[in-house]
Amino acid sequence: MFGQPVQPQVTPFREFPDGIFLVRKRSTKIPVADHYGVLVNGEPLVAFGVPPYNPVIIHRTPDIRAEWADNTGIWEAVDEVPSDQTQSVVNRASEAFNDPNYYVLTNNCEHTARYITSGEKKSTQVEWLIVGGLAALVWLVSQGDS
Repeated sequence: MFGQPVQPQVTPFREFPDGIFLVRKRSTKIPVADHYGVLVNGEPLVAFGVPPYNPVIIHRTPDIRAEWADNTGIWEAVDEVPSDQTQSVVNRASEAFNDPNYYVLTNNCEHTARYITSGEKKSTQVEWLIVGGLAALVWLVSQGDS
């Protein structure tokens, strides 16, 4: 998506390099789902108007919010945004904060985090849910034909 994907890792926030990352963790509300966010660490925080000392997580819960990363639990890096895309990320984050409505199928935490980091509003979890639902429907229809 942005080049080489970051290997899944659980790294303390203060050990992440400066940058912007698509991150995820296990959802505490839906056992089989992941919760997605955007980690902003170090110098890129300045573009958001924040001193570069404490990492920040931007995530939708369903309200969109920015919180000190230390207060949000343990996240795994999924991908890293190229440094030349920082201003685009800032612009998309601003747009996301102006779109407060949560919709599980079209504007959930993963849609928001992927939109902010890549410009593409997509949820792999919703895609898998749809594919699984279609596969189950095909199976049910095929059972009725026997």
